[in-house]
Amino acid sequence: APPPLVSVASDVHASGVLARYTALKVERSGPDITIRGLYGKLACDFTLDESGAPPGIVAAADLGGGLKNATEKRALARVRGTIDVDGRRFDLEGGTGGWDYTNGLMPRHTKWRWAFGLGRDVAFNLVEGFVGEAECALFTPADVVPLAEPRFAFDRERPAEPWTITGEGID
Repeated sequence: APPPLVSVASDVHASGVLARYTALKVERSGPDITIRGLYGKLACDFTLDESGAPPGIVAAADLGGGLKNATEKRALARVRGTIDVDGRRFDLEGGTGGWDYTNGLMPRHTKWRWAFGLGRDVAFNLVEGFVGEAECALFTPADVVPLAEPRFAFDRERPAEPWTITGEGID
């Protein structure tokens, strides 16, 4: 989006406004990241509390030709607040959340497959292609475990059907 509609802070760990997109604002205060605002039929007012979450992962890559990329993933942050979608309110209290912050200059034709899953006490980030294994991890409240790069499979004629993700220790 053009700069009047969007802005992103250069340091996602500093307190203050991290990002703004039209009427949505992401703001950090210590371990809390609050997302508030309205975008179409989506109204957000919730906070991710990272204070009890495991550490994040960071992957930096030299993509060749002067292009570089860095990404950070966090998971298992405790959530409080609500989201309203088309007039229906969802209470997020007691849930878990996470985020992905990626920044860099990528090749014009870049593709990868990505899965990010959250439960109450376990989360995962899996990537096939692009940066790959450097981004693959299992998150638990006590630890972050590196995982091997998996393979994603799906039926191209019916992409809404179940996908499979398999690899070393992953099925």
